[in-house]
Amino acid sequence: MKSQLLFVISIISLLFIPVNLSAQSTSNRGTDFWLAYTGHVDGLVSRMTLFLSSDVNTTYEVKSGGKVISSGSISANVVTPVFINPNQHSVYIGSSNFKEVDRGINVTSAKPISLYCVISNNARTGSTLVLPTASLEQEYYVFSEQNKGNSSATVYSQFAIVGIKDGTLIDITPTQSSSDGKRPANVKYQITLNKGDVYQFQSLNDLTGTLVKAVTGCTPIAVFSGTTWSAFCELGNSRAPNGGDNLFQQLFPVTAWGKNFVSAPFYNTLNGNTDIIKIIVAEDNTTVNVNGSTTIVNGTPLSNPYQKGSVITFYTTSPNVIKASSPIAVAQYQTSQTCNLANSAQSGQGGPYLGDPEMTILNPIEQTLKDIAVYSRLNSVTGVNTNISKYFLNIIIKTADIQGFTLDGSTINSLFKPIANSEYSYAVVDVTNSSDQHRLIASGGFVAIAYGYGSVESYAYLAGTDLKNLKSNIQVFPNGGNIAASNFCLGTNLDFVLKLPYVTDKITWNLNNGLKTEVTNTPSYTTQVEDGQTYYLYKYTIPPTYFATAGNYAIRALIQKPSSAICAVDEEIFTVFDIFSPEINAPVQACINTDIQFTDASPRTGGNITAWEWDFGDGMKSSLQNPVHKYASYGTKTVKLRVVTDMGCNLSVSKNIDIIIAPKSGFTAVGPFCIDSEIKFVNQTTTANSNVASQTWDFGNGQPNSSDQSPTSKYKAAGNYNVKLISVSSSGCADTIVKVITIVENPEITFKDPGSCVNDIVQFEATAVKGNFVAWRWDFGDGVSNLTEDIKQKSTHKFNAAGTYNISLIGTTDQGCATVFTKQVVISGSSPNAVFDVKDLENLCANKEVAVENKSSIGFGKISKIEWIFDYESGGLNTVVTDENPTAGKVYLHKYPSLSVQKDYKIVMRAYSGQVCFTESAPVTITVYPAPILKVADIAPVCETADPIQLVITDENAVAGSFAYSGAAISSTGVFSPRLSGPGNFNIKYVFTTVHGCVEEKNINVIVNKLPKVTLPPNMDILLGGQKLIEAIATGSNNQYKWAPSEGLSADNILNPIANPTKTTRYTLTVTSNSCQSVYEYLVTVHENPSVPNVFSPNGDGKNDTWNIKYLETFEKGTISIFNRYGQKVFEASPYDTPWDGRLNGADLPVGVYYYIIEPNNGRKKYTGSVTILR
Repeated sequence: MKSQLLFVISIISLLFIPVNLSAQSTSNRGTDFWLAYTGHVDGLVSRMTLFLSSDVNTTYEVKSGGKVISSGSISANVVTPVFINPNQHSVYIGSSNFKEVDRGINVTSAKPISLYCVISNNARTGSTLVLPTASLEQEYYVFSEQNKGNSSATVYSQFAIVGIKDGTLIDITPTQSSSDGKRPANVKYQITLNKGDVYQFQSLNDLTGTLVKAVTGCTPIAVFSGTTWSAFCELGNSRAPNGGDNLFQQLFPVTAWGKNFVSAPFYNTLNGNTDIIKIIVAEDNTTVNVNGSTTIVNGTPLSNPYQKGSVITFYTTSPNVIKASSPIAVAQYQTSQTCNLANSAQSGQGGPYLGDPEMTILNPIEQTLKDIAVYSRLNSVTGVNTNISKYFLNIIIKTADIQGFTLDGSTINSLFKPIANSEYSYAVVDVTNSSDQHRLIASGGFVAIAYGYGSVESYAYLAGTDLKNLKSNIQVFPNGGNIAASNFCLGTNLDFVLKLPYVTDKITWNLNNGLKTEVTNTPSYTTQVEDGQTYYLYKYTIPPTYFATAGNYAIRALIQKPSSAICAVDEEIFTVFDIFSPEINAPVQACINTDIQFTDASPRTGGNITAWEWDFGDGMKSSLQNPVHKYASYGTKTVKLRVVTDMGCNLSVSKNIDIIIAPKSGFTAVGPFCIDSEIKFVNQTTTANSNVASQTWDFGNGQPNSSDQSPTSKYKAAGNYNVKLISVSSSGCADTIVKVITIVENPEITFKDPGSCVNDIVQFEATAVKGNFVAWRWDFGDGVSNLTEDIKQKSTHKFNAAGTYNISLIGTTDQGCATVFTKQVVISGSSPNAVFDVKDLENLCANKEVAVENKSSIGFGKISKIEWIFDYESGGLNTVVTDENPTAGKVYLHKYPSLSVQKDYKIVMRAYSGQVCFTESAPVTITVYPAPILKVADIAPVCETADPIQLVITDENAVAGSFAYSGAAISSTGVFSPRLSGPGNFNIKYVFTTVHGCVEEKNINVIVNKLPKVTLPPNMDILLGGQKLIEAIATGSNNQYKWAPSEGLSADNILNPIANPTKTTRYTLTVTSNSCQSVYEYLVTVHENPSVPNVFSPNGDGKNDTWNIKYLETFEKGTISIFNRYGQKVFEASPYDTPWDGRLNGADLPVGVYYYIIEPNNGRKKYTGSVTILR
């Protein structure tokens, strides 16, 4: 017994359809799709891109010919692109009138997805919404177009058929002949396709109206149509189309056609373009009404009634309401961008309104949706070869439903425009700067188109569709309700109503593949009449216990058809619906005092959630959709979520979560804490209601981390180190402890050689260089030990013989770090020789240091100390100078007091070989001669013109001797001449030598200042009442100025005063700089009245070419005006600093008499008169 499967649902929802089920689906979401890679003008250079999206996480697989092209995962609400290169996969259909075996592309998914397809290359893009296999049927009419532009390649109108089942026999009646000429126009022929086969038909002419029908066993087929490339304008456009695109759309089966359509203008249509509307009629004697008229539309006559397969074409720039007495299909075309008179006629010139031809199959109003998720932004996916840069949505909705419409959660009420004489409105929404995909929701149904533009490129496809079989379907109602839906709240009682165009004697009901099955013989029904046809309604009720859990459900009705049925004896119709309940997404376990993300994971099937109420089980609540919460106590917590939706659901769900206390990390470190010492870390971690699954040690020293229980580590350098221990439970709860350990520098110790002799009890003292030492140990290298003395920091030891001993010292710090220091110590003999030599013994001066050289020696050992007495008195109190580090040949310096007469001194040396072993030399007498003490009288800075100066130098000791001067401009007697030296700083040296050869020097600095200089301008002439700046120039530093007299000057203490005396005046300028002074004279002559020439000859001969009025420019505020004999002003100046050249605006004035007025503007009367121009 054969059966026909028909499928009906209402709004776009989450479908779950077993992959072996073939039935008609009504949503554009599904789990199985077939499509064809149709011909493109660029052939194998083009690329196909699939866009897969879902509102749940799922998996997918793309295959062709049994070979996998792509597979993977789809994340909820994230578009997954799949790129298909026709050079790598045998899927491209470039043939015509030929069956391509196994070249169909099959897309399957575990859960329902939406699928959009783009074929593009080089600004040539065609796109379509792909329909799920379950929505396909048998009969289709082709929409296409004919290229009317210029193309370098041959381009075609085309359609392609994909076989869904083996052995499918198909009738084709083309409206145009095939490109190979083998299939004439309007002659029906048959082909047979197996599953996955593709047949493509191409023609040079428009194939719109071609009929394609599967005639074997009611098997479904998929049909795609369009062009390989086409450019066209609307009829009557004055321009030739320039710039085209490939057209690509999947066709709706005839059973999904409707009687009511509304079209809206696209964005470019609102800005100069004209759309083309094509209508195809499904039945004979169909009356078509456009915008209320059955006779004409926008100047195009309507020839009602129409016969089956008729094609109606008209042109429009505004919305249209289209109605028909029988089902029709409608397609809306956009034209080339050069057709728009607002654009350049050359496609390469661009916009402003970019875009090229596109074809969109429209939804009938009967097939609207209430909830759509659509992918819009093609260029957001890397790899899609497209120029599309602007993106739009067209939305058509009943005006009454606008208030409940949202786009991505926001209302756009202001964007809607009402359509005249209808109950509908439309909106054109620019989403260029919005998200990649969009969700559209309304309380009532709507139609939406996603589209976009680029330079000579465009794309458009339906945002979603609802392909109901309008004659046979199942609708689901809440028990007792009269509004069908496909989404229901958990706990709702449901009624199922089967609508048939005939009476059946048997219905087999099947809920979710056998969850409940029931056969009803001779079922009762009610009737209703739609458009003159009677339909039979069969009601079926299932107890609510079968819908005790949320999820996706399918109900099927296998109907025994009347014996007169054409297609099959039995028909199966089914629909899917969703039972909604909220869901919580939260971890099973979480850590105490840690932020936990609680997410509302409720499916969209409950409508828009308008309120959330979270109860975290610890007394805390939240009204956020996705709150974050932390628990202050551990244990099992019950989290509850209650939601309220706009479709009336008020439901709650709960989930348990175990709150875990993280392990408490702890450790101690055991030293010694020294460089390169091994330090042990003792683990002291504890737990409460968790375990320790892993631990990680970070020693802070750059060494690899450790997971040992109690590890060890070494440190290469001193410093503070952060040692971190992270303890993690099996549930992921972690606790971290950080302790600072201090690694000290390796300790250092030393001791000094005490310089001892064999008779000494030697005192040794240990010195800590680095570290805090708490223990010591001496080994004196002579085999003699004393436990009492050997452990002291300051220890004593008696050596029994002179010699060299290796003495070792061990020191231990409070950190446990030990160090050893070894040193050779010489124990000297007891009788050193004290010998020294006085340098330059015959020429010792009191102003110089006396030098003595150490020449002491010892038989064994070393001289450990020398003491000097430079003014020795036997039995007296002598001053001793000590050297603890003497060396042979070392020279010692000693300065004796200043003397005015010579004096003898005795020098004694004591040479030590230990603490008690020393020898004292015999005294050596020396004579120290006196030296002068020179004093120089201060010399103040002088001017370069000053008289000679006598330098004065005195000797406080009045020592006999001779002197000498040296330096610039100095005489042998010490007279310095500034006029010889010139300005500058001069060093004069004075040298005094005593009769015993003692020398003393003094350097004397003399400063000679430069005489200031002033350069005055030529003596000045001014008019009485006039003024002028004295433009003097000065050199020198720290100059001071004084003018005398001060009358007639703006200031008398500046270099450049303004002069305005009332009478001729001779001024004196005194300039002072660093004790130097210069004096200058300057004459200012005052003229009582200006001397005005009465004639000049501006003829360019260089003589008397300008009207030169001497000193008139000194009237700084004065004005001069010149008039011709008609009283017209021909010249004006203020002040008159550029003499008039007899011109006006650059042109010579005529010879004649001109009249002037001079206004001094300083209290003096004005001057008037005339001047004659001669040439």
